[in-house]
Order: sequence, then structure tokens, then C-alpha cells
Amino acid sequence: MTDFVNFYDLLGLKDTANEEEIKGALQEEFKIWTKRASMSTKPDVKQAAEKRLRDLSAAEKTLLDPAARSAFDSTRHQRAAEAQREEMAQTRSTANSSAEWVERAKQFYAQGKGHSAHYAAKHATLIDGENAEAWFVAGQASFMQKEWADCGVEFNHAISLDPTNAEFHFEYAESLSGLGGWKEAKPSYELALQLEPNNLLYKAMVASCWRHLENFQKAYDMFVEILNVNDAVDFVHDEAARSIIGIIITSGMLPKNFSHVGNAVRSPEAIAFLEEQLSNFDQLRVKDEGVRATAAELRKAVNWAKVQHFEVRDDPRFWLGAAGAAVLCFILGVNGFPMLFLLGLVIVGGGGFIFWKRSYRYGWMMNAGKYSYFTPMSAEPAGQAATPQAVEAG
Repeated sequence: MTDFVNFYDLLGLKDTANEEEIKGALQEEFKIWTKRASMSTKPDVKQAAEKRLRDLSAAEKTLLDPAARSAFDSTRHQRAAEAQREEMAQTRSTANSSAEWVERAKQFYAQGKGHSAHYAAKHATLIDGENAEAWFVAGQASFMQKEWADCGVEFNHAISLDPTNAEFHFEYAESLSGLGGWKEAKPSYELALQLEPNNLLYKAMVASCWRHLENFQKAYDMFVEILNVNDAVDFVHDEAARSIIGIIITSGMLPKNFSHVGNAVRSPEAIAFLEEQLSNFDQLRVKDEGVRATAAELRKAVNWAKVQHFEVRDDPRFWLGAAGAAVLCFILGVNGFPMLFLLGLVIVGGGGFIFWKRSYRYGWMMNAGKYSYFTPMSAEPAGQAATPQAVEAG
């Protein structure tokens, strides 16, 4: 049997996609299917997610290696045609009832064969249009194939037939959030959570909606609740921790355009805000080493921003010229021109003071690009002035 996967279709990319586009698509797909593999309790869904992750790993190795990609491209069309013929042959079934076709669809879905799974599930709906599970599996197969319009219709049909099924609402929300529709997805995530209040994955996704809608306080509080649950699944626990550190970085004093954490702290207010938030963060049960490393990097940036650093920003010829003028005044001063000697002292004293003020600056000033002679520590911040408590949006 031909087990061929078109990696471009898998990632939703054209065969002309560049390396950056491929890496971006891989990152998004790995995030989606890691979550599904980690959280699903249904064997077919878990198997499908694990199969998709294996395919994504193969796609990463192939498409990011120029030689392997060239070899893949040279045989892709022929192998895809052979695989399609075999897959179509497999859809021929002796199944008669709608339930039997649904089981067949689940088998295809678990094997990562979205097209065949959709065919079998739709066949089940033709036999029994009131079979909610058939419509749901059809929606899952469309989700796998990135057929977003069909996916939404099929999930909605399943929900209309079984409105108390939390999983139906959750999967429909997933299809919306996958396209960036967090505002549209939030009501369905919330319905799923209402039906299963103890489901931490559902709670995490509601919190993610609040975060994307910039209601950072609600998102923060929900993620903290998840971290405080002792038996939280590792994936959900780690995702909550990553989200909290992300909220700390993006919802407070930090500017929108900083390139990395190290240059983000640009005001005294940002220093105070981050110190408080990092102190709170230290009290949380965070297990993910990557998240802890990010917090440590941010703490290092805060400490650097709090102290003064030496950095010469001026043209050294200016200061050499001033020094030369002072020396000349001293020479003339000791040779009968005392006023010039005093002028030399003024040049040395005043110039030295200005040099010190311009060269020794707080780290936050250097990040913010502040070069005035006497910028006080209470200067107006260069970044955002909001805190999570003050942000109310969404």
C-alpha cells in the first residue's frame, strides 16, 4: 500500500513556498496537533493527531532540506496519483448502516486519511441525516483537510442535532480560532466549558480568547486558576504558564515594537510593573523550563534597566577638542593670564560633569533612546502605560 503524504497540502502551502513560509506553517500545525494529541481521550482522534505529528516531522525534514525537497518534488505528482487510487479503492465498503459508515470514517480519520474519512462520514449522513456523530466526524475530516467552510457547516449541523455535546461546541470553536476568529470562537468555547466546567482544556481556550481580545486581566486570572490545579495535564499546564509570561510582556509597560526582551524595559514604571508581576509569577507552580528561562531573561533585563551604565554616544573629537582648549587655557593662565586659567577650570569641571551625565545613563534610558543631559528617573515612559488591571477590552 502506498503511504504517501503531500507535504504541501499538509501545510496548506503552494509548492513554491519559501523556507520562512514553511517554518511558519509548521509551527502553527505542530501547535494545533500537539494539543489534540495531548488532550484527546478518544482513540481515533488521538491516533489521527499522532499520525499528523509524525507527518509534520517528516515534512519538516524533507521541505527544509533542499536536496530532499528536490527529490520529493520530482516524484510527488506520480506518488500522489497512486495514493489517491488506492485510497478511493479502500472507500468501497460492505457497510450498510449509517453507524457502520461512521465507524469506517473514524478508521480513515485515525489513519490521517481526511478525504476518505469525509467520504465515509458524508455517506453516513445520506443514510441517516439525523446522525449527529456522522456530521461531527465529517467536520473533523474537513478540519484535517483545511476545508474551513465545510467544516463549519458540518459542526453546526452536529450541534443542532445534539446541542448538549461539549465536544461538538469545542471542535467548532477550534475551527474558528484556527482562522484567527477568536471573537467568533469564544461563545462556543464558553458553551463547551459550561457543559463541562472541570475541563481545563476548555478553560484554557476561553482564557486564550480573552488574551487575544486583549482582556488581559480575565485571561491572566483563568490561567492562574489552571496552574493551581494539581492534576492538570502537562500540555495545558505548560500552555497556561507560557500564556501568563506572554501576558506579562505584552499587556504592561512594554512598547509594541521591541525586538527582544532585553531592550523592552524603557521606563521606571515598566521596571516597577515587571518586578511586581515577576514576583507574582515566582509564586506559581510553573514546571516548563522554557517558560522559566523566559522569566529569568526578563528579570535580567529589569535588573539591567535599573542601574547606570557607561556608554560614550558623542563624537570623541568634541571631547578631545574641549580637553585641548582646557590645556591651552592652563598654559596661558600660568604665563600671565589668570582669567584663562579659571576658564580652563570651568571647561574641565563643566565638561566633565556633562560628559558624566551623557555617558552614564540608566539602562531603561538607553533602551528608550533618551540622551538628554538631565533626564530624571521619573521621566515619562516611552512604552505603553497600561497594566493588566487597567486593560478592559474584548
